[in-house]
Formats: sequence, structure tokens, C-alpha cells
Amino acid sequence: MFQVVVSVCYAQIVNIEGSPALARALSLDPTLEDGSRAINRSEAIRCYEEYLKEYPQSPNKPLVLAQIGLIYLYAIDDEHGVNRDIASANKYLDKAIASGPGLLSPLMISARTNRVCGFDAGIPRMRARMKLYEWFVSLSDADLEASIKKTNAIRKGVGTPEQVSPGAEAGDPSGIASDRELAKLRKRLDTATRNLGLDLVYDGLGTEQPEVSLSEVIERLGEYPVAQFANEKLEELRHRREEKLAQGHTPR
Repeated sequence: MFQVVVSVCYAQIVNIEGSPALARALSLDPTLEDGSRAINRSEAIRCYEEYLKEYPQSPNKPLVLAQIGLIYLYAIDDEHGVNRDIASANKYLDKAIASGPGLLSPLMISARTNRVCGFDAGIPRMRARMKLYEWFVSLSDADLEASIKKTNAIRKGVGTPEQVSPGAEAGDPSGIASDRELAKLRKRLDTATRNLGLDLVYDGLGTEQPEVSLSEVIERLGEYPVAQFANEKLEELRHRREEKLAQGHTPR
């Protein structure tokens, strides 16, 4: 039986072309399971890919690619040997991010945060998370508003992942970024940023030289809240080291 280890259903994909392949993919996608229908990971992925072949320039492209990547990560069935496939997930998440560089919908935020999880543990993953953290904290409300306009345009079937149609930008309802939408997206981004900061600090703690790693975090991200948490953990490490020295133990 499929176990979806985290919920990745963001209701972001709208079947704007009326594609039977996309309709079937959405009906079989394990991450969208509500307990009322049959599910099938491999068939859902096949149908998503069929949709992308049928509509290679669809505005939905980055969202569908992201969804496939997340299926590979989070829809698993140990009983039938359907395991997490990190390599395939990384491939699709990379494609999603490349095809939707300005999109910051919940699904695309998840694509980015999950992609950095795919780096090798330790320094590589810590630095990948630091880079994403820096970008997240740099995003202004204007950046989020622009992303909301793009996302709304995609959901209405106008524009492309790279460019919203002039009509939408000029005031088409599909291009409006409401205060409520902005507040919701800012809240989700802030939560993702906070969790990213916690994770990168714990990445640093798991390296061979955690004091050196945490010092790197503090030096690079010193102006941001994560640096305080990194400093707290660094002080704890130093305190434990000093206690061992006082007790006559030689530190590693």
C-alpha cells in the first residue's frame, strides 16, 4: 500500500488544455490521494510525461515536472518494492526549476527545498542550502507579487512560465496579485526559509569538523536569523569541548 511520507498536494496544476492524459495523471497521483480512489505511481508518471509530450510548451510544464519529482521522493510502497528514487527526483526537480525560474508557488518552493536535499550530506548539502537560503531571504514583496501574477496566469491558461501575456500584466483577472495571496505566499516562504535555516545548521553539525562548518555559516549568513542559531550550536560545541579538556579527555 502506498505511503505518502509527507503531503505535497498544493492544488497547483490545472488542466487548462482539457488533456485526458493530465486528467488521468491527476487521478492516479499518489501524492494527491484522498482515500477514495485507486492510485498508481508509475502510471501517474507515465501520464504526466505523455501530457508533456502532447503539450511541450504548456504553461503547466514546470509544475508538472516538479510534481513528478516529488512523486519520486514521497510516494513509496515498501510492500511492493516501490522505493524513493532520489536520482530521478533530482532530474525532474532540476528541469522544473530551470523551466520555471521565476515561479514561487507552494509547489515550486517545495521543488527547490527538496532539490537541495538531494545533494551529498555534509558540506555540499549545507552550502546548497545556504545558497537557497540567501535567495529566499532576498525576495521582496514585489518579487512575490510578480510570481503570483505568473502563477495566476498559468492557472488561467495565459502566458508561459517565462513570460505572462501583456493582457494579464495589464489587469486581466488572471494576473491580479491580491493582498491575501501575497500574505499567504510570504508566510509559506518564511516557513520554508526558517526550516531551511534549521536544516543547514544541522548539516553543519553533521560534518567532520562541525565547528569549522558552523563558523562558515555564521560568516556567510551573519546578517540573517539563522546565524544566531548557528552561533548557539557553535557555543554548545565549544563548551562541551572545554568540559572534556577539563576532565582530561583529548578532543577529536
